[in-house]
Amino acid sequence: RIKELQDYRIFISCEPHMRREIEELFPNTLVIPVDLVEGFILKKDKIAVFSTEDIFGVRRHQRRWVQPRSGMPIEDLEEITKGDYVVHSDFGIGIYDGIKKINIDGVATDCILIKYRNEDKLYVPISLFKCVEKFIGDEGAPPPQLSSLGRDEWSVRKQKAREDIEKIMKELLLLYAERNVAKGYPFSPDTVWQKELEASFPYEETLDQTKVMEEVKRDMENDTPVDRLVCGDVGFGKTEIAIRASMKAVMDGKQVGVLVPTTILAEQHLETFKKRIGNFPVRIEQLSSFVTGGKATALKRDISEGKVDIIIGTHALLRGKVVWKDLGLLIIDEEHRFGVRDKEKIKMIKKGVAVLSLSATPIPRTLFQSLQGIKNISYLSTPPQGRLQIVTKVIKWNDEEITNAINIELERGGQVYFVHNEIKTIMEMKDTLMRMIPNARISVVHGRLPKRRLEKRMLEFLLGDADILLTTAIIGSGIDITNVNTIIINRANRFGLADLHQLRGRVGRGDRRAYCYLITDSNASLVSMRRLKAVANFTELGAGIRLAMKDLEIRGAGNLLGAEQHGHAKNIGYGLYLRLIEETAKRLNGEKIEEIREPIIDIRLPAYFPDFYVDGEHKMGLYKRLGRINTSPALLDFVAELKDRFGPLPKEVENLITITEIKIMAQRLGVSRIKRDGVFLIEWDNKLKKRIQIKERTEKRYDFGINVGKEATVISLSSDIGELKSFLETISIAE
Repeated sequence: RIKELQDYRIFISCEPHMRREIEELFPNTLVIPVDLVEGFILKKDKIAVFSTEDIFGVRRHQRRWVQPRSGMPIEDLEEITKGDYVVHSDFGIGIYDGIKKINIDGVATDCILIKYRNEDKLYVPISLFKCVEKFIGDEGAPPPQLSSLGRDEWSVRKQKAREDIEKIMKELLLLYAERNVAKGYPFSPDTVWQKELEASFPYEETLDQTKVMEEVKRDMENDTPVDRLVCGDVGFGKTEIAIRASMKAVMDGKQVGVLVPTTILAEQHLETFKKRIGNFPVRIEQLSSFVTGGKATALKRDISEGKVDIIIGTHALLRGKVVWKDLGLLIIDEEHRFGVRDKEKIKMIKKGVAVLSLSATPIPRTLFQSLQGIKNISYLSTPPQGRLQIVTKVIKWNDEEITNAINIELERGGQVYFVHNEIKTIMEMKDTLMRMIPNARISVVHGRLPKRRLEKRMLEFLLGDADILLTTAIIGSGIDITNVNTIIINRANRFGLADLHQLRGRVGRGDRRAYCYLITDSNASLVSMRRLKAVANFTELGAGIRLAMKDLEIRGAGNLLGAEQHGHAKNIGYGLYLRLIEETAKRLNGEKIEEIREPIIDIRLPAYFPDFYVDGEHKMGLYKRLGRINTSPALLDFVAELKDRFGPLPKEVENLITITEIKIMAQRLGVSRIKRDGVFLIEWDNKLKKRIQIKERTEKRYDFGINVGKEATVISLSSDIGELKSFLETISIAE
């Protein structure tokens, strides 16, 4: 159209942040940084103004930022309940048996009681609570074997795990070194079509997306082989990055293979790729179990002759004797979900090809930082802005409310997931739903269906041939249907936090308001009800990464390093395994691992949360939070929260806060121990070589003495608790 208006003065209007992009695409055209919905032509003045929608066919939306809402602290969500398996870093796996009050030298204090094999018992005092964490093993696996106290078996298990991790990390380092020495294909800088594709993206990219895309392009334009992992929750923009990388490869005449674990994902990716790249002369095809016979044979022939640019497929791409003419980029979605045989074939294909791996399972940021020098990882941690929050309701079974929820969704042209996670009664549930909503088309899927039938039913639902998908929890990952915006989860109290977060994340993928109904059993426990209310409180996309996904993150770390092939992760729990990974990564990177020495505060005060102030259900989470506090402002916030939630502090809690204050001060000064034995003894370990300085005239205000021994330097102070705190303020440590 622009060529037809050669005698006209031509302008292109765009949002201000797009100005540079448009000027690069149309270097000889004037760009106005004003956002118009559509352009116009003034024939008399010979002026033509085009909007970005006129040129690209889509309107580029500015995403609205929704301020995340605060809610229940994450530590409350991590609470360990009686009967849970726990890991003590020094004594191994046991069963948590609650918090017990015991007297130590005549002073009452709370201790965790852990039961081990042969009825052995371990009491862990408040000061050492941070050594205990919930055991996280493989989902659906049998319970772990309990450790025995007084034996070496736990230290042997930990040592074997350390050796295993060391081996994995060294292999990664070797691969990393080999990759940096080897020569890969350097892709060309962005073409005009590449810039057009990126400018046609209908949203403003998040800062993360922009950064990760720059990292991917930098990799591709270098002559070292690309092998990058992009991590981030579903909906954070991984597919768009894969699309842009694919376009860059195709612009150099290379073929792209996109490998996905399920046929449904292949179908969805095909639709998304065609929607984004369909306006360019790029051929995109799918190879999966739905493409059979002569069509599959013809498609493989076209791939070998270079007639297909981008091929999206399942394991059929690996097992079907596919011969590439010039494969330049392999994109692997959720590699850990492929079997061992498939992984071996992936390794063969990877040689000499640029590889981009995508993972929807997040990994902890600390591990991400530790692995920077060992594996090329990009992290998408910013949720898309402006996506509507999912309305989440916790309800008891109610025919009328459930019927209304389903009918409202169907009346607006949408579809519904109904999760019933019990195969033996799922057909009874179908009969119930058919009685409640007789006109609805209901399709049933679960993990015991033959694979082809399962895929067929899922595809039919994707294409709109059913209104309600009655399903077990198998939809928890790997399915993305924007037309489904209501999910009803039956017996939701039987699911874990991460499972509920993932299931709820199946809806609300478009710009429609989505709804999640969590139906509880009539006999649901208080703990499970609190878990459901926590899920209901955190409705923002990405809240799960911040708040409810700790166990998923830890499993994600295991997947990243292939931990599922190594038994040690489940033998010691993923939490401890993860910490060992971080330590090993730092050591192999040459970083100094500083051992944080916590001062021992033994000042004989009754310090605990009394039962009349905090019930047993909340205690564990509060103790663990208090144990992690290491700054005065954080302690003040914690105290304010206690008063807000539970009321004025009783004397025992005031003592607990005082001891934490003293611990924070002692940690800052490098004190190893403060003990009350008639007088206060403040002790420094001489190995740490601390130069202790005391303000002038302090001796006039306080009664104290200094003893410099061979092992330790000790200050003895005759005073009360209040004076102990003010005395510590007079001390400083010289650099």
